Amino acid sequence: MFRVRFFKARVMKLHSGLNILFSSLCLIFLFFPVQLATAQQYDQYSLSTFSPFIYNPAYSGVEEALMLQTGWRSQWMGYTDQDGKTVNPVSYFVAASAPIYPISSGLGVVFSRQELAYHERTDFRLDYAYSIALNEESRLSLGISGKISQLSLNIGMLNPADPADPLIKETGTKKSMVPEIGTGVFYRSAKTEAGLSVMNLLGSEFETGNILLQDQMTFTIYAQHRFRLLDERFRKIDLAPSLLMKTSLKSTQLDLNLLAYMNDRFWGGAGYRLQDGVILMAGAGFGNFDAGIAYDVTTSNTKEVTGKGSLEIQLRYGFPVYPPVPQSSGFNTRHL
Repeated sequence: MFRVRFFKARVMKLHSGLNILFSSLCLIFLFFPVQLATAQQYDQYSLSTFSPFIYNPAYSGVEEALMLQTGWRSQWMGYTDQDGKTVNPVSYFVAASAPIYPISSGLGVVFSRQELAYHERTDFRLDYAYSIALNEESRLSLGISGKISQLSLNIGMLNPADPADPLIKETGTKKSMVPEIGTGVFYRSAKTEAGLSVMNLLGSEFETGNILLQDQMTFTIYAQHRFRLLDERFRKIDLAPSLLMKTSLKSTQLDLNLLAYMNDRFWGGAGYRLQDGVILMAGAGFGNFDAGIAYDVTTSNTKEVTGKGSLEIQLRYGFPVYPPVPQSSGFNTRHL
């Protein structure tokens, strides 16, 4: 698996209030009383440890490499309409990010598309993150993102129970462009990474006739910790429990995962998405190239309709980008 080592950096002193704020946010998210549900507020991907940037713009530049990544997911496979056309959610993305060492920053670009029945959405997102070195092995990043989305809805394909329903006043495909913004904070050390983010802050609306589609402001918590289970000369095994929680403060989705890494090259494990299903994951790394695959075994009532689960594949390539080495000068005794 591609992993870039941490480079020594100038340690910056942080006010103690930053630590208090970070801890307080964690407690608020973890203990805020919300109703558990399977509602989907933001893009859904099971390989969250493989691509934290999807939910948090502060991840840009964290890998200290030029990262190129793509992914595809077909969720709840088997859904069809009355004509037999596939209408299950399908999404994919192409992304790139890199550090900018002279200004302690990172930039990221994400192009994504989601298709759900007769509704389609295409997003272009630009992320910026400012990185603060806490010590030689850990850093904190603060990020913001701006996004432009094109939404379309094919009203003509809808099949209302009453064709004369006055709520559906228009026909054909309607399109609209809407903006969105997000922000987040991400922490990473040699063994631990965690992030908090808020996406869809504007709650943009797409309205056609009396049909209204609205983005839900989504809060996300992500955390993973790796610890060494076996440490031998030619065999090293790490275990990494992780969680991903997304909430709109009205509904919440929670993923709990456990992955095992062998020699930082092969990995696999399983997870559970509350009230949805079991997640099976595996992957491998070859040099700077990584590949991951996940299959969700649906355990909710959805399986009675589709009889199938969800399939996801992600690929990424990382090209290390090293920070500039400061030049040093000295005296040559020959010139004295």
